[in-house]
Amino acid sequence: MASVFWYLEVIWVFQEENCFARSAKLARPNLFNPDQWTVRRKRVEKDLEFPKELFQQLYGTGLEIIDVHAICNPLLINSFSLCFQKFKERSEVSSSLFNQQHWRKNEETAAQIKQRERTLEELEKRVNQFAWNEQSLVKIIPVVHGTGYQEALKICATGFATLSLLDAGWYGSGIYFTTNVLYTFPYFVSKERPVVILSFLLPGNCYPVIEDSRTADSLTGTMLKIGYQSHYVVTTKQGHPQANLSKDCSCDEIIINQEAQVCPVYIFEIEPNFATFLRKYSRLIPETGEESEAGSSEIPLLEIV
Repeated sequence: MASVFWYLEVIWVFQEENCFARSAKLARPNLFNPDQWTVRRKRVEKDLEFPKELFQQLYGTGLEIIDVHAICNPLLINSFSLCFQKFKERSEVSSSLFNQQHWRKNEETAAQIKQRERTLEELEKRVNQFAWNEQSLVKIIPVVHGTGYQEALKICATGFATLSLLDAGWYGSGIYFTTNVLYTFPYFVSKERPVVILSFLLPGNCYPVIEDSRTADSLTGTMLKIGYQSHYVVTTKQGHPQANLSKDCSCDEIIINQEAQVCPVYIFEIEPNFATFLRKYSRLIPETGEESEAGSSEIPLLEIV
């Protein structure tokens, strides 16, 4: 029943009559022109309650939202729904096989195993934030990606696949997301028209990453671990693995290699007046290895809490 609920819920989010944008002239959206994904009715304030609630749950407090656009791309929706059903069937046939944890059998210390367990516990906390996961074998979490408006339109038209080519991949080769809006600052802070894309993601069986990109066991550029559909790592604000998981665990990264595991839901346009108070917030970005244009990270004026 949970799978039916989620299929209907996803379709509801993307249904044409529930999709809102500035224009309302077209009788039918043109999927090849994302600027024309529109509705036949005017937006009302109630339409914004659900996306804004999600945005706040993903540490979006402190950012001023100019506008919100719901995305209607049936091709991506169907791909996502089929992936959900595939994960569900595999989990029902053999839950132990689908959710196996090879890392427990590796030659690791007790401390390393404990760190991986704690990492998965943090992911479970994210999952349990959302009531829709209570009755479902296959979990779905909202995630975010920061970029510019035009880039966002292209992503919502064709999917996230090309993003895997842009990032060196500190924690494995794939498509990177986070559950923390503030963590995406380096990717949109310098954009003329900054936005955050909120998507639904299917983590499947997740490999808990504790490997550091600066050490010999780095996963940089490697394929995702066999038997896992995603990698998950709790990070510091600077993007390195959080060694002490009893401290702040609000920053994270989740990596997938199948585009069907993610589906864009909303585009949030952000008021671009944060440059002054973000000038001291930055971190190294894998694709360039250079600091973001936000400046030094020594004293962030907008804390991630």
